[in-house]
Amino acid sequence: MLLTRSISAALFSAVAAIATLASPNEAEAYDIDCKLILCLAGGFPSSCGDAYDHMIDRLRDGKSPIGTCLMSDGAEYDNYEIDYSFANRTSSDAWICPEGKNKHFSRGYDGDSREVIKAFCYDERRRLGYGTNSDEKYYYTGVSTPEYKNMRVQITVEPGTEAEYTNGVQRYQTSNSYGYGTRVTFRP
Repeated sequence: MLLTRSISAALFSAVAAIATLASPNEAEAYDIDCKLILCLAGGFPSSCGDAYDHMIDRLRDGKSPIGTCLMSDGAEYDNYEIDYSFANRTSSDAWICPEGKNKHFSRGYDGDSREVIKAFCYDERRRLGYGTNSDEKYYYTGVSTPEYKNMRVQITVEPGTEAEYTNGVQRYQTSNSYGYGTRVTFRP
């Protein structure tokens, strides 16, 4: 989906107004947040690398993804709603398979009390042999490695107006997938 012209125009005019009203340091500090709102709603196209980096830096500093975006009259642009959450690497929600693939995710502990995560994508699962549930073995076809995406975010720009826009839930990686005391494997 594409942003409507009114949203694009409003956000870009806010960035332009900041550049003319604020000092260079203030404009630089604020217009990146205005750009971040637009880039996040647009799914971070290739020209938005600096806005994405700014969002990740804010999250690592324990702040919300978006800072202050000032309009040309000096008022803060806040006509957006943002919903975001994080998933730990030990959560199934952090591992994403391509559309059409199934996901296997399991957690357990090895003999040294380390947590063991097994995550993989697959096309089809077939049971091998017959037996009790504890003895069941499976064969997986089309096995592949899932992507680690620990942040889920959805932004709605201009909510409740005719120009309302959201592009749905997006997922991003804000940290690595490995940590101390946890072993992750990607094969059955």
